[in-house]
Amino acid sequence: MSVRSPGDTLPPLRVRIERAVAWVAIDHPPINLLDLRLSRELDAVTRSLAESPDVCVVVFQSAVPEYFISHADLGLLQRARDAGVYADTSQLGFYQQLLERLRTMPKVTIGLVDGRARGGGAEFALALDMVFASPAARFAQMEVMLGINPGGGGAQYLARKAGRSRALELCLGGGDIGGDLAVAYGYANRVLPADELRPFVANLARKIASYPPQAIADNKANILLAEPPVEAGLLDAHRRFSALVGAPEFDRRVEAFIAAGGQTASGELADPSDLADRLAGT
Repeated sequence: MSVRSPGDTLPPLRVRIERAVAWVAIDHPPINLLDLRLSRELDAVTRSLAESPDVCVVVFQSAVPEYFISHADLGLLQRARDAGVYADTSQLGFYQQLLERLRTMPKVTIGLVDGRARGGGAEFALALDMVFASPAARFAQMEVMLGINPGGGGAQYLARKAGRSRALELCLGGGDIGGDLAVAYGYANRVLPADELRPFVANLARKIASYPPQAIADNKANILLAEPPVEAGLLDAHRRFSALVGAPEFDRRVEAFIAAGGQTASGELADPSDLADRLAGT
């Protein structure tokens, strides 16, 4: 359990490498908000681990109770938009590049999810090779309620894993799912009791890491080739996100979301779909 305060200046990620397994703890209280600090740290750490000859498996877990990665910092999205960050839609966006690095790096990436992963946090989980969750895990593509689309690639990843109809249900519904539904819809490989989750992941990660690194990389590369190309869909998502985040409706809905307790530890515990009417102004 994290005992750090929100004003703590320690890095939001802690990395420990043991027996070719990198354990990455996300420790950015109170809700592991995907803000500029966490985004930059994830970029730097994933770049380093992707190139490390000492790592075969990367496991991401949270040190903050009830949250894996909550979602993107909505204020950051507004500031990035105003600074023209989304103006160039001819290439993948920053976060899309980070997620594609996770999906394609020659290491196995695993998520240990024991809390909420929404929006960009859910996209992060979808980009990983495997995810194992506790009964407390919750996943949601909540972007539509803010008037935008999953800009990091959530719709593309979901459609590949869950199929068209289920991807539409989640991207247009905006609410939380967990348990068996999270498995059926592609967010998780399986759900395990909380006391069994970490031992299971640790055993699997160590077993995989004991195999020859080239065999691991080649098996992953071979499986990736069985999937349809994703770049065109990601570029389309980036273009649509750039347009939607620039609309006045986005700012209005962000204001309503914050007023309703969004981005606070207590407010984020509720299912985001419970706020739908309030965000719509009804």
